[in-house]
Amino acid sequence: MEPKLLLGFSAALVVGAWAICVGSYAANRGNSFNGATFVVLVVFAVAFTVAAAATQATAWRNEVGVVSAAVTSSFAAAAVLLLAFAFALSN
Repeated sequence: MEPKLLLGFSAALVVGAWAICVGSYAANRGNSFNGATFVVLVVFAVAFTVAAAATQATAWRNEVGVVSAAVTSSFAAAAVLLLAFAFALSN
């Protein structure tokens, strides 16, 4: 697969996961729980998203590390979807 295409799909995966998370939060009308679990999940999701963005930017410029950027993006999407699942369960 073309490296830039893989990076584009990886970025779209993370953006799509955040879109699902926002939809889950909006469906809950913003009444999410405000405990330590929520804070940990938000920090976890944001940290993985920043790591995915950094590895994708590096891979885009150098065309090296494309697979590691795709793996990091998959982990970021999983963390964000875990946050969305927590929003959905907080009703």
